[in-house]
Amino acid sequence: MSMETVVEAQNDDFPVRFEADYKDRLSRLSTAFRLILAIPLVIVVGLLGGGTPIWGVPAGLGFGLASGLLVFHWLAVLIRGRPVGWVFDVLVAIQRFIYRSYTYFFLISDHYPPFEGDWQIRYEVERPERLSRWRLVIWKTVSSVPHFVALSVLSFAVAVVVLISWIAILFSGRFPKGLHDFVIGWLRWTARVSAYWMSLTDDFPAFGFSAETGRATNSSYVISCVVGVIISLAAVGLFTLAIVSALSPGTTEVNVSYEGLQRGQASELVVVSDVLLTLESADDDYVSADRLLAPHVGERFVLFSIDIIIARSEDLFFHRSEFRLKDSVGETRRAELVTVNGTVAPVRLAGGSIATIQVLFEVNDSARPLELTFELTFISDFGLSDRVKFVLE
Repeated sequence: MSMETVVEAQNDDFPVRFEADYKDRLSRLSTAFRLILAIPLVIVVGLLGGGTPIWGVPAGLGFGLASGLLVFHWLAVLIRGRPVGWVFDVLVAIQRFIYRSYTYFFLISDHYPPFEGDWQIRYEVERPERLSRWRLVIWKTVSSVPHFVALSVLSFAVAVVVLISWIAILFSGRFPKGLHDFVIGWLRWTARVSAYWMSLTDDFPAFGFSAETGRATNSSYVISCVVGVIISLAAVGLFTLAIVSALSPGTTEVNVSYEGLQRGQASELVVVSDVLLTLESADDDYVSADRLLAPHVGERFVLFSIDIIIARSEDLFFHRSEFRLKDSVGETRRAELVTVNGTVAPVRLAGGSIATIQVLFEVNDSARPLELTFELTFISDFGLSDRVKFVLE
């Protein structure tokens, strides 16, 4: 089955035309050193704003002249509902030169492309009288996603074809005709999708290589939109999940003897984000000296002491809600009281400070503490935090 039949297309003329002449003979010398010879052209294309076609991305995505004009074009369409003539013509001219340059990169031609005039590669776009406002950018991006995916997958085949053709040209001086048509067809497909995404046209292109492949049918358009929405929502979900995961506190876990803590044997030194921590001691069945605090019936107090040194300039914020104690009966308790150098939390501790933090928990009489967990929240890091977990063995 040919690529033209992947999606049935309406055979009327498509407003984006991409044509290429086949050259019987190509320079072996120019082909051999194409990577070096193409460097100046790569710079020019970059300045114009040509994005890479290798991943099926529209050429107008680069950060150059085309990008600024493209934003202006979108604003004009949004306000007027039709393009500004000279902006449209300049965008088409830039695209024409960029696609001509791609053919030089891909060995279709062995001569630098001209900035104007007729040439081996011809790219034209009919200027529409009106353009859709509501389909600008977001909707056209979503509906084009299946095209981008297909073009991206095929780009790997294009890379292989160009490599094979490079070898063939070195030996025979000819770009194999079938491989030539494949690369040109892929560029033609990319050019049509690019023009649609840039709102140079509202006509949705069919999936196909051929110059005769025209507009997609209504059913093809609907299917592409549905698939695009599904893929876009999945991508947004994955991106959101990645952001949430990145913002979630990382956990540094340290094993420490609980019986040793009760005898005053401190944990090993823990370094987290330039903060030095030591769990110094644990007072099981703690009784406050002034007797102002008393546990509920059937429960007892456990007091932990933590020494901390902040070896960075950012301030740390401590709140009792950040401290948790998991016990052997499966309960996770919040701290009843947290003091930092004798000051009751919440406390903001300046960078470079040395402090002793005391954390009081109320636990069941029959429970044994298993895990002490708390978070280090830096004020200047927009609430980002690192979690420290002491596993009480």
